[in-house]
Parts: sequence; structure tokens; C-alpha cells
Amino acid sequence: MSKTIIALSTAEQLASTIPDWQQYNIQSENVPDHLSRFQTADCILCFPDTPASFLVAAWKRFPQSRLFIAQDPQQWLDGQTRQPIDLKHALSSFVQPEKKQQDAASPSTKKQTNQPNNPSEGMKDGALLFEIFKITSWGLDSKDNQEKVKELLYLAAQRSKELASRAQQCKKQGERARLLAQELETLFKKGDQTVLKAWFDEQQALPNLSQRIKDHLSITLSKLNKRKDKKKNFVHTQDCAVQTPQFSKHHPNSLRHLPVNADWEIVIDETGKEFEHAESLSINDHSLGRYVALVIPKGKAKLDKLPETFHASEEKPELLDKVINNILSQPVGVLGITAKDPLSFNRPRWFSGVYRLLQLTLRLLPLPNEGDKKVSVFIEQRGDFNSATDLQILKHLLQSELQSIDETRFSQLTLSLEIVPKGKHPYLAHVDALAHCWGGSSAKKRLTNAKFKGHCFLTPESGELERIYAALDGKTALSPQEWFKAVCCLSDEPEHSLLREAMQQLGSRCKTQPEIWQNYLQTVRLCLNEKDYRPQDLDEILGWLQTYAPAENKLPPLLQLRFQAARLAADNHQGRMRMEAVQNLLDLGNALKHEAAPEVAQVYNRLAVAATNIYEFDYAKQILEHALTLSEMAVGRQQYGRLQSGMGQVYAFLGEHQTAASFFDQAIETFKKLSDPAAAQKDICQTSLYQLHNALDAGEEWENIQPLVASVFGNDLDKAAKKFSIGLDDRFTHHTLLRLFAAYPQQTASAQKTYLNNEAGWQSDAGHPWQLIQLWRGWLAHFAGNDYIASEAFNLALNEESDGLTLKWIALVTAVLAEKLGLGKSCPYPIAAEAASLQARLPQAPHAALQALQQSEAEAEKLLAALKACLPFNFK
Repeated sequence: MSKTIIALSTAEQLASTIPDWQQYNIQSENVPDHLSRFQTADCILCFPDTPASFLVAAWKRFPQSRLFIAQDPQQWLDGQTRQPIDLKHALSSFVQPEKKQQDAASPSTKKQTNQPNNPSEGMKDGALLFEIFKITSWGLDSKDNQEKVKELLYLAAQRSKELASRAQQCKKQGERARLLAQELETLFKKGDQTVLKAWFDEQQALPNLSQRIKDHLSITLSKLNKRKDKKKNFVHTQDCAVQTPQFSKHHPNSLRHLPVNADWEIVIDETGKEFEHAESLSINDHSLGRYVALVIPKGKAKLDKLPETFHASEEKPELLDKVINNILSQPVGVLGITAKDPLSFNRPRWFSGVYRLLQLTLRLLPLPNEGDKKVSVFIEQRGDFNSATDLQILKHLLQSELQSIDETRFSQLTLSLEIVPKGKHPYLAHVDALAHCWGGSSAKKRLTNAKFKGHCFLTPESGELERIYAALDGKTALSPQEWFKAVCCLSDEPEHSLLREAMQQLGSRCKTQPEIWQNYLQTVRLCLNEKDYRPQDLDEILGWLQTYAPAENKLPPLLQLRFQAARLAADNHQGRMRMEAVQNLLDLGNALKHEAAPEVAQVYNRLAVAATNIYEFDYAKQILEHALTLSEMAVGRQQYGRLQSGMGQVYAFLGEHQTAASFFDQAIETFKKLSDPAAAQKDICQTSLYQLHNALDAGEEWENIQPLVASVFGNDLDKAAKKFSIGLDDRFTHHTLLRLFAAYPQQTASAQKTYLNNEAGWQSDAGHPWQLIQLWRGWLAHFAGNDYIASEAFNLALNEESDGLTLKWIALVTAVLAEKLGLGKSCPYPIAAEAASLQARLPQAPHAALQALQQSEAEAEKLLAALKACLPFNFK
């Protein structure tokens, strides 16, 4: 008798991973429902893409089989010991000469008799038939129930034809019981007790109705009455006693931000009905399946004791509020995902969702890097998954995954998994209350107050960093998009974070695998070109790239140019200038102008920006004059238009407004010829902002400037004012709008009023030009007669971290302006000390103009003229 080896994969996956699979008689199967065609399995092969739910189903059916798990096509582990194995040698042990196979048949059969390879095989006939009826009465719309009933029917057929016939009869009885129970629930909800009693008595009196069905209806009615009796005592109130937690960044129950502990308990429950067909459901649909984990540091948290009979959907709101408040007050973690979340499998089963939640929870867990660690997992039973379910294989799979990510951190982890009945663990009631808080139809206010949603309870559009944790596998480099998000968030991660270690490992790989590093650099370049980034993140991103850059001799000149150009872009946003970097880029640009002209043109533009940041406008002009000697055909139409726009900016800084306007017009005409309308519009919009700043500095008449204003803001300035007063989007256009208000106060009076009236909705962010937005908010508020708001705005401008010299100069000018407006006492700033410092560090800045501002009269027109001399063009 030959041995049975099952590969949990498609035939194509099997053939590509084990080319000589036929000599071992391996059979592939990729549909859980079809496992019933195998009577036994001596060995199961788990592939990297095998769903966990499929593996668990196979292990439940064949618990005595050997298990081999593929880490990758070349590395396999023994599922029992988690030690590496030689797969071909291991498979060979299952291929025996024919005579030896026959000799081994008898003991093998004896072993199967004594140790059935499925718990169901040990059932007596009566228990097996009742199990078929019971599970069918729960409903066969669940795939888990469908598979279990199929398995039991198969087992009955194996025993005898007579038992198979009785099994089919029990299934039909279960289906009828299901329909009658649904009819009973419908009548019960209508509330007519006379009609309900008559219907129920009629069913109980039917001579042909199975006693099993009658008992099922009696049990169903009893449960409905108990639930109704509990609800009678409810006193529904509109008020919710859950106290809203106060936090700036991290929810107090954010798992990864809890203190490090070596001993944890994880308790998991679910809510909702629909786990398998969730695609069409709204995220707010109460029937959507949701999985919730409560994570408790052993001995460090005090949760109130709750009765074993606790059932959240039947408890009083006051008690539920108390439970949630208790959780909010303790150092415990809360984490949840839905069945339609990208973290779940496509068409997930209930247990596959539990596995995904557990995977993520273990990665976020604040464990010490060294020493013994213990994690005990308790999952509330559901359907056929009960305390008898063997979860050993799932434990081994999770441990293998964790050690693959960080062997040092997880090698001394003791992990235990257990399915427990409702009420049989002290914290099951608490996680039930959490699940109800998320999915209960009466819990909306409780969920709002607790602020779990979007922080602890993940929605498909939230939990950006948690999804990066889920992507870690220790083998595959993060995608460029995941890497970009991870680096941006890394500085806020706790010291014990698994992500920190994973990013160090990834950095080490970049040093030896330059292609990974190059992909990440390319992502940064794309983000810079599209301006799809936050300026404050650039230093983190480029600092990481610099730390883990391959050795210089591995980077050809073009890659060096790209990296240093990205570094220069970060410096420009902070108003920094490093002369050694400038000279190096000029040398690289000169060497590569015939090989990579478009990129060299982009570098020249950034070098010009760097020069303007230190008020070296003539030097910036020389750079761009040299750059424009390159032909449009060589550098490409878009880069050529950007060089023209850059030259317009330089002339605007120099105060030559007509020449600047001419270059801006040329740039827009060049952009109009681009074949990509979206790209053209983006560059045109940006250059239009430059045109408007230039016109504002030139003091154009309102009639002349109106067409330009309309092209940037539309014909309704009030609408634009409302939009920017309550949002963070398009910060550069926002800044330009406020400059327009200051320059033309009478013509924009209505829009100014709209903007100032929405002061309660004003938002702020870090990075340029928010410092200038706050400056102009302060200006507008002061001249509107509200110095309280003006002081707040100027203080926000002065408190902005100024890393580069340009931003420090802007801050100094802002402080002097605040003083001239009579706000010096409420906006303290070391003006004299900072002025002396910048005199030495930024000598090219117009220090004489700053003194003129200090001596200026506090009239709007005179202050604007003095500001123009201190902060030309879009520096103000």
C-alpha cells in the first residue's frame, strides 16, 4: 500500500517547487472541500502561499500526518520540530519497495484503528448523527459548517450504507429545523404572543415532525425569552458614560506603544454574522464580521471581574460603559480588523480571520529583545472549533513566521493557543464588550467616545503602520511604498518596536543588494517630482538612505547624482545650503549632461533654489543661464519649462518683475505643449502661483491682477477662503491666498471675513510654508482688530522648528513684524541675539532692510514695503 503525500497547492505550484514530484507520488490539492477524497495522509506539504485556514483544515483531518513547511523553494522545515530538513531525503522515507510496503500495511492499519486521524472518527453512530443535525440547524451558509457536515456524511458512508441513509435524513431534519427556527424568530419579533403560541403548539403537536426538531424549537424559544427578559430591565438613556481618552498621537490602548513585558495574554472574540461574503457590505454594517483582540500584560493590569454569564448584547448600557472605561484606564492593548479588511484573506473563513489578527497582534506585541517570553492565546469557541481542537500546527506555523522575521527576539518565546468555551476565561467578557462596542447596533456613541475606531479598530483606510508590520516576513524586502511609509514613521516608533529591528535588517540587505536601495531611491525621486511628500519627512527618508547606502564604489555616477539631488531637495525645503554638496553636484552634472540631460537639468534647478535660499540670487542666475544652454530636445520639454520657470523666480527675487513675468509666460507656453494634460496642468498651476507672487511684489493694479487671481482661485474668492480656512490641502496655494488678502484688503474684504470667521476651524501642519501662513493669519487678525488671535498665529509661526538659515531668517523677520504690530510681549523672541547670529551666518541677507522694518511706521502699506525688502518674492 503506497503512502499518501498531499501538497496543499495547485499542480503548477507543486511542479515549479518540486520538479521531480512524480517519483514521490505527491498529490496536489488546493480546495479545502476536496480533502475528503483522501482517507489518510502520511505527509502534508505546506507551501508559502497556502492559506492558514486550509492548513488548519488539513491538520484537523489528518492530525497524525507528518508536516513539512516551505520557507522558500530551497528551505523546508519539519512542522513538529521547526528544524530545517532535506526535503528529498525526507520524502524518500515515504517511498518504500513494494514488499516493504505490504509488510508495513498491517501495523499501519492497526495504528489507525487505535488512533483515528480525525476526532470525528471516534464518535459513536448516535453522536455522529446528532452532530450532523445540530450543525445543519445552525445553517449551511457558512463554509465551515458545510465542510464539517460533508466530512461527517463521508464518515457515515464509510461505516455502512444504512448509517449513510440515516445521516442524510438527519441533514434534512437539520435543514427543516433551521427554516422553522427562522420562522419562529420572525413571529417572536412581531410580538403577538397569541399567534406565536398557536404556531408553536401546532408544531409540537405534529405527529410527523421529528422530536429533534421539536426540541430544537423549544431551545430556540427558551433563548429568545431569556433575551427578552434581560432586555425588560434595560433603562435606555441617550447619555453615554464612556470617558473620551485624551491623547495627541497614540490611543492609550495602542498595543505597540504599551510598556515592554515578557508575559502576555491575548483573548480573541468576534462579532457580526458575515465573514465570507463581506465585499459588498459597508464598513459600518452591523452584520459585517469583526475580529477583536484584548491583550493583557500578566500582572500589570487590573480588569474588573465580570460574571461568566456576561453577554454584551444583553447587558445594560451602564455596565457596558463601565467595562469600556475600565479597559481605557488600564495598560492593555486593543486591536481589531474586519472580514473585508485587506489584512484578511479574500473570502475569509472565521478561523482564517482569527489567524490574521493573531499574526498581527504577535508582531505588534511589546516584547523584550532577549530572555524568556511567554504568550498565552485564548480564542472563544465558535461552531465546531472547540476545546478539543488541536492548534499545535497553527502554533508551529506562527512561531516559524516570527522567528523568520527576528530570530533573536522570538527564539525564546513560549506560545500556547487554546479555544475556550464562553465564560471560561476571566477576560472573555471584556473582549465581548469590545466587540459589541465596535459592531453592536446600539453602541455608536460608546464607540465614538472611546475613539477605538481608526486607532485600535482598523478600517481599510486606517492603520497604515500596522499594515507594514503585517507585511514583514523576514525574507522579502518591503515594497518601495511600504518602505517609504515605514521610514516616515520610524522616529515615532517605541524603542522596543519590531519594526526598528526589521528596518535595520533591511538596511543591512541594502548595503549588499544595491538594487533594493536603488528602488527605494527611485521612489523618493518620483515623490519629489510629484511633490507627493511632507517636507518634514525628507530628512528621515534620506538619512536612512544615506546610513544604508551601498559602498561608494558600488554606486555609479548617475546614482550618486540622483541621491545627492534628493538630498539637495531636502536641504532646499529646510532653507539649508552645503557648498561641498553644490560643487560635487556641479561636477557630476557636467560629467553626465550628455548621458542624463533631463536629470542634470533638474539638478541645476535645485542648485538655483539652494542659491536663492542664501540670497545668492546672481549665482542662481548664472547656474540657470548655463542650464538653459542645454537644448529643449536634450533635457525634455517638461524640464526645459521648469528651467524657464526657475529663471523667472530668480528675476522675481532680483526685483526685475517684467523679465520674471516674461519667463513665467514662456514656461507656461512650454508646459501647454506637453502630451500629458495632467502633468501639464500641474506645472502650469505651480508656475501660476509664481506669477501671482511676482505680480503682488510688482504692485499691479487690481484690474490687471484679477485674471491671474481667477486662474488660481476661481471666480469666487469667498469659496476659496472657506476651503482653505478649514483644510490642510494645497498649502502653497493657501499661502498665496493670504498674501493676496494682505496686498488688496479692500477688494478681498468679503473673502477675508469668511476666512477669519472660520478661525475655530483653522488647521496647521509642520514644514514650509506653514510658518508664512501663520504670519499672514496674524497680520489679517491684527488689522481686523483681534490681537488675541493674531498673537496665537504669530506664536505658532515663531515656534515652528527652523532648521535652515532661510527659515531662521523668516522667523526673525516675523518676530520683528509682531513687535511692530504691538504684539512683542505676547510673542517673545530673542530678536537681538538672533539678528547678531544671522549677521555672521547669513551675511548675504538684507540686514539693513531688517533695521528699516524695525524703524518703520506701523501702517499696513509701509510695513508691506519693508517686508518686501526683507523677504522678496515668495519668501513672505
